[in-house]
Amino acid sequence: MQELVEKYSDLSNRVDHLSLKLDLENKRNTIRQLEAETMKPDFWNDNEHARTVSQELAELVKEAETIDDIKNKISENVSFIELTKREHEDVSDPEFSEITDSLAQDLDALTKEIDSLEVQLFLGGKYDKKPAILSIHAGQGGTEAMDWVAMLARMYERYASSQGWKIEKIDEV
Repeated sequence: MQELVEKYSDLSNRVDHLSLKLDLENKRNTIRQLEAETMKPDFWNDNEHARTVSQELAELVKEAETIDDIKNKISENVSFIELTKREHEDVSDPEFSEITDSLAQDLDALTKEIDSLEVQLFLGGKYDKKPAILSIHAGQGGTEAMDWVAMLARMYERYASSQGWKIEKIDEV
């Protein structure tokens, strides 16, 4: 059980580090400013500006909520661990085993979520939200090369869809 507490503590430290790297406090201020801007009566007069502001606001809110959700889950699980320690002194109790298994699964899920956020932070540069063009060519190799390119294109399409990105085929031969 102590090992779980230490792992959750490590996760909490990683989330705090992420919050600093993401400059979450500054983003919360930006969220407040953008929300105030959307409340102005003339906000919707310029559709392009309104769309840009709304999109930026949605992205910032999603980031902040994700970090807050992870922090809450960690806090709840740590509290649950402390409560379980007090109530279950007998570690051979089957219920105790089920609880620790559940907490370990939650730990794994949270770790994956934090890993994903760290990758997003790493790939969250100035130009990383801009559109991209992906071009795949079979070159030489005949039918097999063309089949391989088709599979590769489907793989990229499915990955982009799973990430919630907009996909548009410009040309396919």
